[in-house]
Parts: sequence; C-alpha cells; structure tokens
Amino acid sequence: MNKLFYYPKVAASYRWPALGPFEEFKIRAAYGQTGNEPIYAQKFNCLTGLTYTGQNAVAIQAPCTVVVDPNLHAEREREIEGGIDAALFNSRVGLSVTGYQKNNTDLILQAGLGPWTGYATHVFNAGEIRNRGIEAALSGFPVRTSALSWLARVTFTKNVGRVMSLPPELSAGFRPPNNFGFGYGSGFIKVGESPSQLYGFDTATGVLHKLGDLEPSFVMGFSSDVTVGNFRVYGLLDWRHGSSVVNVTQNGYDFSGTAPDSAESVQRLTVFLAGRSPYIQDASFLKLREVTLSYQLPETVVRSVFGGRVRGVRAELSGRNLVTWTPYKGLDPEVSNFGNQNINRGQDLAPYPPSRSYFFTLAVDF
Repeated sequence: MNKLFYYPKVAASYRWPALGPFEEFKIRAAYGQTGNEPIYAQKFNCLTGLTYTGQNAVAIQAPCTVVVDPNLHAEREREIEGGIDAALFNSRVGLSVTGYQKNNTDLILQAGLGPWTGYATHVFNAGEIRNRGIEAALSGFPVRTSALSWLARVTFTKNVGRVMSLPPELSAGFRPPNNFGFGYGSGFIKVGESPSQLYGFDTATGVLHKLGDLEPSFVMGFSSDVTVGNFRVYGLLDWRHGSSVVNVTQNGYDFSGTAPDSAESVQRLTVFLAGRSPYIQDASFLKLREVTLSYQLPETVVRSVFGGRVRGVRAELSGRNLVTWTPYKGLDPEVSNFGNQNINRGQDLAPYPPSRSYFFTLAVDF
C-alpha cells in the first residue's frame, strides 16, 4: 500500500538597513521537517530467484535473518533554527550567528534476537536523538588601504548530541555491533548521554565508563587573506578540540614489538591484555590546511607581451595539509576506518598516510 508523508518547511527573515551601530542587521528563523526512509530489506522479506517446473520464480529466502515489520516507517527529523547577520563600521566587520535544534524521532533501530527465533535481527521504530548547536562567523578588514588589504575570518561551531529516549528493552543502554567488544573502545547508546561517545575500561580502575567522544567539543577555523600591490598571501588554520580516536594501528605495532616508544609500548600492551582500554586517545589538533602565494602581472606587462588578447595573468604557488600539531600518536587524527558513520567511526586501523601536496598554477584570463 502506498503512503504519503508530509514534511512542512517555513522560513522568515526581517532586515533593517540601519539599526544603531549596524549598517545592516537581519534576524532570521526557520523550521522544517524531513524523513529517512527504511531500506527495502528492513521492511520486506528477502526474496531469492529459482526455477520451478521449468519456470522462473521467486521464493522467500531461507533463512531470512530480518524479521519483517509491517509498521516500519520513515524516521522524522524536526529542526528549528534562528540567527542574526550584521554589518558594522562601514561594512568592514561582518557577524553571523546561528543556533539550532534537531530532533530525530521514530529512529530505525536494530535489535538482535535469540537463535531459537530463527531470525537474527528485528528492525523497528523507536527512540529519539536531539542535537543542539551553534555556528558563528566573524569576518573583517583589520587593515584596508589603497596599498594594503587584510581580510580575516574566524568561524566557530559546536554541536551537542543527546539520546532522549529508547524503547524499554534498550533503556539501560546497548553497544552497537562490532568485532572488538570494549577492548578497543566502543560506542554505547544510553538515554541522557551522547550518541557518539566511546565506552571502555578505565586503564587505572578497570571500571567501564565513558572515556571519550567522537564528536569534538568545538571546531574553529582561522583564515587570513593579505593583498599588497600585486601580491596576495592566503592561509587557513583548522582547530578541532576534544574529539577522540581509537588507535588500533598503535596496538598492532605494540603486538609486533615495532612501536618507536618501546617502554610505553610494553606498558600499553600489558594494560590492554589485562582487559582495559589504553587505545582511546585524544585526537584534538591544529592543522595548517593551506598557504597560497600569488602574483598578478601588471597590466602594462600583460599588454606589452600578449597585446589585447589577454586581460590578466596570475601565478600561484600553494601548499595543502602542510603541518599538524596534535597529541595523537597516529599518522592522522582525522581518520575513520569504517567510513563516515554516525556510530563506530573514529577507528584508526592501518590507514594510508595523509599526503602533503604542492601546486603551481598559471591562470590566464582572456
């Protein structure tokens, strides 16, 4: 049977061309809903092709490991946000701030079943997750003259997730399926706590509790764009604070005896073999994402060399992923062996090292 789902959206804003010290001031608000539909195998029995009395046919796959739930429906996300945009000091400074809240209800959850049922998984709707956050950006010209222009920009983002409710059978919390248990750290879903937290056994006490979170406490970006005559220099710094990563790669070095810090390696391995979790590590970092130096040829030189066919020539030299400052002992704190999942990401398992790249560009405008 076909069903229709209604997802309303509305947005409004109001702008003042001049308001007190602001040349321009705008307030805005929005509300919207969206859905996440279940995939085919979660709602319908598995079918397999076969031949029956010489004719092509399909039959229910045996065994089909997922229990069919005829009432399974789409998750629903409700988001409300509000913010301001402002310009000051003859538009030399710009400010933008946004606050939001997202509530995901009727989550599509999977629960394991006992072998005696003949099935492995029951997929059903239940539970709620809430995300609250803020996004802010401040940009401006500390210096702006005919000879020198300096544009600086700072961004700040923070998101806090909480599990608001779960079905009664899961209210005490549960660990999403993985092959390692809590030895390497594991996600643990529990009402009132972060959906991206990492649980493990404390290296000092052996108590099972939260040892980290895949979600950073905050993320900041710093960019600077300086133009002096025909020269331009651009740089971008990225600061991520408070996130965690499970360093399974270091565990492999410890087991093989090839870790560079041999004394600490023996200690980590001893703690790990005692059933504790020493590989959940701080993955905060400050990265120099990019530096670019460019030179715009003077118009007189362009005309004398190319005539009127070329309007401009610019040469650029840039480097990306140049330097990383981090307490993390792996190759790169931005790593996830299992892709960009909401749960069980942040696993460092023998990744390819990050590349540092350099580019030279010659741009010609006709």
